[in-house]
Amino acid sequence: MEDLTAFYQALLDGELVSFGSLAEMKHTAATGSGLGLFSTRLSCGVTAWGHNGMMPGYHSYTLVAEDGRHASTMTNAAFQFGTPHTRMSKVLDTAICES
Repeated sequence: MEDLTAFYQALLDGELVSFGSLAEMKHTAATGSGLGLFSTRLSCGVTAWGHNGMMPGYHSYTLVAEDGRHASTMTNAAFQFGTPHTRMSKVLDTAICES
């Protein structure tokens, strides 16, 4: 999880792609996702960027705010649409907004 967080922090800091390319990656569609990134508006008003990963039985989720706050989570809960994602979103929101 540390590697994922380091990757997204470097990406948002402009260390991996040009700022123009990063702007394109942040140009999200109505779904909130675009070119490998999605944004999430957190309860504290911060927009965090990241991505998730899924396979049957597992789900990971990493978010990084532009001010450097970050959180990652993973579950091995049985795959159920919506349930792990919703709970994980709340954990990430709490971890970032209360840090």
